[in-house]
Amino acid sequence: MNYNLICSTSPGVDKTAAQAVCAQFLQTLSQTYPDHGFSVTQSQGDAPSLRLEISAAGRSNTAIRLTWTGANGQTVSGNVESVSTMDRPVTSSMQMSLFQRALATTPLPE
Repeated sequence: MNYNLICSTSPGVDKTAAQAVCAQFLQTLSQTYPDHGFSVTQSQGDAPSLRLEISAAGRSNTAIRLTWTGANGQTVSGNVESVSTMDRPVTSSMQMSLFQRALATTPLPE
């Protein structure tokens, strides 16, 4: 099945950093669900979708929330998942762990 991935940002989130989070999340999503197709879009349309809400995207923190919408219109939303550091940048492995944790707590609906 094909899903639209809609990356949205909270006010004040750096757009360039958010785009990088979206691109990295798409890679993790495709690896986690290799039998499904995902394409980044600005709106839900008629296809099932996953909204990636990015509430923080900076050098020392990333925060996301997932909301799946099925073909029948039913939604499943997760909690905000985040990673933050005090004295160093968030690494790609830290972000990947965040994405995997978010997908484990809010998996693709069956």
